[in-house]
Amino acid sequence: MRSVIKMLYNKKILRYILIITLLMILATIMPVPVKGGETFIFNDPRQFSSYWSFEPYKPLPPPDVQPVVVKIAENVSFATTGFTPQTFTVDIPPGKYGRAILNVSMRLTDRQYDRIFWIFANGIPIYWGSTVQRLNSTAEADVTLFLNLFKERVNFSIVLPNWVVPNLVPGVFLVNVTLYLYPGETPAWVPTDYIPLWKDQYGDSLAEFTPSKTILETSVSLPSDVYRVAMYLFTKPGRLDEFFYGNIPSVRDILTYYNDRLAAVFHVFPTIYTGGIFPLYWRPMTSVNTHYMKSPEIVDLTPHLVYGTDAKIRLEITGMKLASERASSPHFSVFVGGALLVWRKPGLSLLGGELKSSEAWYRSEPWIIDLAGTPVSDYTEVTRYRISYTAVLKTSEGDLNISTLSTGYTIATVLTSDTYTNLTLLQSFINYATSPGAGSIPRFLERQIGTWYIDMRTKYIETLVSPTREIPYIVDLEEKDLIKVSQTSMMRFRVGEDCYREDVSEEVYVDGGFVARLRIIDPYGGAVVIGLPSASSTTTKTLKATVLYNFVGYTEEFKIVTEASLTKIFGDFREFYIKYARVP
Repeated sequence: MRSVIKMLYNKKILRYILIITLLMILATIMPVPVKGGETFIFNDPRQFSSYWSFEPYKPLPPPDVQPVVVKIAENVSFATTGFTPQTFTVDIPPGKYGRAILNVSMRLTDRQYDRIFWIFANGIPIYWGSTVQRLNSTAEADVTLFLNLFKERVNFSIVLPNWVVPNLVPGVFLVNVTLYLYPGETPAWVPTDYIPLWKDQYGDSLAEFTPSKTILETSVSLPSDVYRVAMYLFTKPGRLDEFFYGNIPSVRDILTYYNDRLAAVFHVFPTIYTGGIFPLYWRPMTSVNTHYMKSPEIVDLTPHLVYGTDAKIRLEITGMKLASERASSPHFSVFVGGALLVWRKPGLSLLGGELKSSEAWYRSEPWIIDLAGTPVSDYTEVTRYRISYTAVLKTSEGDLNISTLSTGYTIATVLTSDTYTNLTLLQSFINYATSPGAGSIPRFLERQIGTWYIDMRTKYIETLVSPTREIPYIVDLEEKDLIKVSQTSMMRFRVGEDCYREDVSEEVYVDGGFVARLRIIDPYGGAVVIGLPSASSTTTKTLKATVLYNFVGYTEEFKIVTEASLTKIFGDFREFYIKYARVP
């Protein structure tokens, strides 16, 4: 309790929380004018999708435009693949495209664990998600940000690390991936180039943090006609760090240095996968960002171009090494995939520049209280940062003024005893960049605001059945869970007269519990259910979203309630409502 009081009375922390929260509220309550646009309402899941599990946040294609359909993978089998990707070379039909939507659909031949599912195009990560454990699933993602990747001959790499174990998890994934390209003018905010941060043994921009490798370093060379550069990252915590907010330390931030200057902080966002905590909780409706991560975090790095086009980039992850030492285990992991987004202008020359102002700091404040004479432990960790740069780039088109700001915080709490665990994680950030342009270089504005929140309250009784805890061993577990996961994000791109707006507010709430006999099969928590006397859950998922291209697009809202139990092991829909409205 003293840690919470100390945190609340820290005026600097409270000021940052209030500012960012106010901005988030303003972003989500701003009305969207719907001027008699076409409306679609779905009250039956079979009207919306023929698949058992599906992502209800689905891009609405532009009206009266027939897409060019590009088949990437058709019924491709993923049996025992490990991390070896399957690759497909595809020729993109020539033409101008204004929108890109990627569909991922798959089915399982039998039961299986939830698995990673990533797609790379020419080594650049464009889809970052995971699979279901049973039956089939489908999801669609707007990948317009990567439109300039989809030209001429493209090498697509699909990573689905699966292992088939007869009589345990014999399921084989059969995967279909289709790209829909909608003819039109390519938005000016779409980058012209994409530069991988790393290249793994298969040529994909993918790397992994582990306790023995908490720093990733790379060198890149940018083209001489660049006038703007940004960076994006996808993250995937795994093994004992899958629920990293339950470890101590509880925060996983990625500090990013550009030529030894702190340039960005990327958050490792929590995702609960379809086998997470208990599989029935996510049948058939998954948690937030489970099928795929909706939007990567993007940070503008343009001011650093004043020092030239060659850059050494260093990424450092916080908390993992100490958490590994506390747990006496090396089985901690966070995968990262990302790239530099580059805007170029043919004939432009970058002639140096001057950094006018800079402020860059990151601070972490952990507190832990062990209540004397009791098994209760109360841990709170707060991190916060502010990174601001203003610069003038000298170009052959004139002086380009650029201002950037990244600020945010994370608050994590871990309250544990012998019979309960309460975990909370609040992550919030603002990334902002603006320039009035110069000569024929267009003005640009980028603003991204995000808040991710998870609250997990668990009561449990665990009884060891085996003589020892030597793997594999058997335990009986009685557990009751209340879980809330939410995401609120706002994204704005504007380059010249082209603009993009995306507002998403999504929440899932689970009320569930079970009594199970488990065989623990690995040192980082993997288990097989070998007895299940009782289990039930109710999952409620809601969303409100607005997506506009040059003030034209759609709104979506939904409320979906599902139930699962031992008599309904694949779940059922108790309430279903999805509404789209075109704008205007």
